[in-house]
Amino acid sequence: MPGTPMLEVRSLSAHYGSVQALSPVSLSLARGELDAMYAYARASLLRYARWMAEHEVPTLSRPEVLEYHLTSLRH
Repeated sequence: MPGTPMLEVRSLSAHYGSVQALSPVSLSLARGELDAMYAYARASLLRYARWMAEHEVPTLSRPEVLEYHLTSLRH
């Protein structure tokens, strides 16, 4: 039905004891909006995963790039 949100949340809040963890928030999503947010989050995660795969190395496979060299740990 046009104009009807697919998802609607009204005045959601959360407390942990006397601490308010989430102020009252309302959210309304139309059809297709969630798809766009999911696509953006998925693309962001994949980009980060590709970067990690290309730039990160196992810790001791290249000890010269370690922030604290193994020689400084010896007493």
